Formats: sequence, structure tokens, C-alpha cells
Amino acid sequence: MKISIKLANYASAMNCSILCNNNDDLCLLERYRDDEGKRIVRLSPQPGDYHAEEKWLEGIASGEAAKMIL
Repeated sequence: MKISIKLANYASAMNCSILCNNNDDLCLLERYRDDEGKRIVRLSPQPGDYHAEEKWLEGIASGEAAKMIL
């Protein structure tokens, strides 16, 4: 699976990790740090949390992508 530079840059700027499911749909998960400063990711996306890359790019263009981040 290839991810566009635009989506990768957006995920980085929003401090998110990108997950891909078996259908090549993507989910962006916000990264957190625990009390010891270690980076952690919440790994509990549901099937409806994954979207096609085109939908993510449309969300970025419209300013709505941040609402799609878990």
C-alpha cells in the first residue's frame, strides 16, 4: 500500500499514526505519551473508523479530516 505524501505529511503534522486494514482503507490514530514519556498509540479502531485514502484527502481539502481522527 502506498500512501500519498499529502496524507503522510498531514498525519505527521497532526501527531498521528496511520493504520491500514485488509481493504487498504486507512485510519489515523492520535499518538499519546504515557506518564513516563513513552509514546503510545490507542489500538482500538472499529471497522467504521477506516476510510479510503481519497476520503481522507477530501477531508484535508475541506478542513474536515481532523474530525475523522481517533
